[in-house]
Parts: sequence; C-alpha cells; structure tokens
Amino acid sequence: MFRELSNFYAAPEAMDVVMYPMRSLDSLALSDPAHFGSIDFVKLDVQGAELEVLEGALTQLNVCVEFVLLEAPLRAFNEVRLEVLDCCRTLSSIL
Repeated sequence: MFRELSNFYAAPEAMDVVMYPMRSLDSLALSDPAHFGSIDFVKLDVQGAELEVLEGALTQLNVCVEFVLLEAPLRAFNEVRLEVLDCCRTLSSIL
C-alpha cells in the first residue's frame, strides 16, 4: 500500500504492483457473524496501513476485541511516515 523507505525499492523493476480486494474487519463481521462476530484478539502487521485497518475495525474494537497486538514503526518506515504514537492515539480514542 505504501512504498517502504529502503534501498530494496530503489529500482522500479524490484516491485510488482498487485491489486487485491480489501474488506474491513467490521464489514466481515457484519456479513459473516458466525465466523467474525466474536473477535477477541487482533494482530496487525500491515506495513504502514495501521490507521486504515484500525479505522475499518472501530465497531469490533468497541464491541468485542479485548486484545490488540500492533506492530508499528517507531520511526519513518514508509512514505506515509506513520508513527506508533498515531496508532496509540487512535486506539485510546475508542476506549
């Protein structure tokens, strides 16, 4: 989703763009409550898209998720320059 700030992606031929359909955790829980209706643990390792994933799971985070394991950068890792404090603010705003 976001280009990393590393030498690996310096050459355009080093990266293929692949498009995947995405759905939020909240939409999955609504469409298939038998499998996604009672989520109590969420682990995120989404390479810079942490806020987008958290925003797509606000209902589940408020209703049933008890634990979140979040891997987020302490310093700029990609073009978005998201920091772990941004994720913590988002999580604390829904508690």
